[in-house]
Amino acid sequence: MSSWHDWQQGLVNRNFHVFKQLLKHPKVSQILLVDFLPHNLKRFLRSYQKNLFSKNKDKQHQWQTVYQDLSTKCIANANKKLFVFSTTDSFCRSKQVIKKIKKVYTLFNDHTLPLIIWSYSPLFIDYFNQWKNSFTIFDAVNNWMEQPSFKNYRKRLQNNYQKISRQSDLVFTLSPNLSDLFKRLGRSTNTYYIPSGVDLAHYQLSKQQENELIALPRPIIGYIGTIQKRIDTDLLEYLAKKNPNKSFVFVGPVWPHFLRGVRRSASSLKQLENFSNIYFLGQKSYQQLPNYLSQFDVAIIPHRLDEFTKYTAPLKLLEYLAAGKPVVSTPIGEIKKIFPSLYFAENYSEFNQQIQLALTEDNEQLRKQRIDLVKEYSWEKTINRMLKLINQQFIKTKD
Repeated sequence: MSSWHDWQQGLVNRNFHVFKQLLKHPKVSQILLVDFLPHNLKRFLRSYQKNLFSKNKDKQHQWQTVYQDLSTKCIANANKKLFVFSTTDSFCRSKQVIKKIKKVYTLFNDHTLPLIIWSYSPLFIDYFNQWKNSFTIFDAVNNWMEQPSFKNYRKRLQNNYQKISRQSDLVFTLSPNLSDLFKRLGRSTNTYYIPSGVDLAHYQLSKQQENELIALPRPIIGYIGTIQKRIDTDLLEYLAKKNPNKSFVFVGPVWPHFLRGVRRSASSLKQLENFSNIYFLGQKSYQQLPNYLSQFDVAIIPHRLDEFTKYTAPLKLLEYLAAGKPVVSTPIGEIKKIFPSLYFAENYSEFNQQIQLALTEDNEQLRKQRIDLVKEYSWEKTINRMLKLINQQFIKTKD
């Protein structure tokens, strides 16, 4: 659900980390990375401007264009291990997209190697049965049928999830609730809950670097991630009013649809920006995040409790813990079962109280315990488990 350009700009997610692990894995020979296909005019323009004709900012590789037409471009790195395919053709032109992907695929096709199709997008599923002897994986990171921004595609998504459930060789899920979703869709086997990982070393900074947080009043209550509808804006307003001497910091891009579709009584982004103790700092790169997170006194996940967040398991939670930070969260998904030692709040007043408690209790011993808690959640272990399941199931399908 993201693009190569997004990753080059520092926006990372589960997709990115899985890709990076696959790219360096010795058993993976080549990768064709297909950018998220545009589904509206904005996505069309974004893909055209940023993916097709912008200069590539990846300084680690030398790139060459291996295919290009008026709507599509595919580049490859020097050793031809990675191909990046971007197009303005939408999922509504799926036959054309598949035709072009097949054309690019012939540029590096080795018939002696298995073809594994690994997807994150339930909007585009026409890859099924398009390649002989292919092995298909769907990695479910959200229930997009409940995503407010995709409400116009709900019927299509319902049909697509049914097909994904029937035809995927393997399904990985980010949360237990997503595994239950596929059970309700009739899938009884080969669905595995595999939580995300975290790069623990990335969040263990040896020293802080100066940034705009240095000048803010402490304590700093911080959030890292995309600012979108899942955030409870009324909760933020409540917290800001109750804690005028605390700084509430939000690091991440703001979705244009942030407030579209929420109830009319909800606080607006403009209202929140009027508070002198709320700061929206915009998007920061993955490399910058540890420096910002290191200066938080408490990290928060102020997400709404609804049908969309029911299926989520925020990657930011592992990143907060990897930095040793106390975490105050609404009890979204099943994180309360998985991480019972966090500070959870069922209502606004309790959320505020839990922030105070987290500030009061925090000490070096608790910070070490939080870091120890996520040591088992490495991306290397995550991808090795995935590849083991792929290998086992791939052999079964060929027997």
